[in-house]
Amino acid sequence: KLLRTSGDVGVKHHVWRTDSTAGQQQVGMFDGLRHNVQKFGTAGLLSLLLETVLFWAIFLIPATCFIYHSSHPDAWLPDVSDPGSCAEFSSIAGSCWLFCKLPPIEAARWAWVFAMMPWISEHTTIRDPNGSGAPQ
Repeated sequence: KLLRTSGDVGVKHHVWRTDSTAGQQQVGMFDGLRHNVQKFGTAGLLSLLLETVLFWAIFLIPATCFIYHSSHPDAWLPDVSDPGSCAEFSSIAGSCWLFCKLPPIEAARWAWVFAMMPWISEHTTIRDPNGSGAPQ
């Protein structure tokens, strides 16, 4: 059941209620993520950690270095003694990070996290506190 209330002109706030008699509400876009991470326990947390580390190591840092190198052909990384080059490198890194926040790219990252959760749960020896390895 979708309830809509309007605040300012043109702004709508959405509140999803799963069961009006029980009073349970899902507010916010990260409730599904939290539910899946809790469902898979340690494997869910590990998939989030793995995606974040691989994203930074495989895409964000190399892309920043490559773009920085395109404007400074003699260097891949900034000279730490030059504040101007460090500021330019930081600006490029921020731009790359913002580019990755575009909805199709961000959605692909979250889809990869959700796809990894069952695989990690099945292919590792991680067990949840009550002793079962599979999600409940």
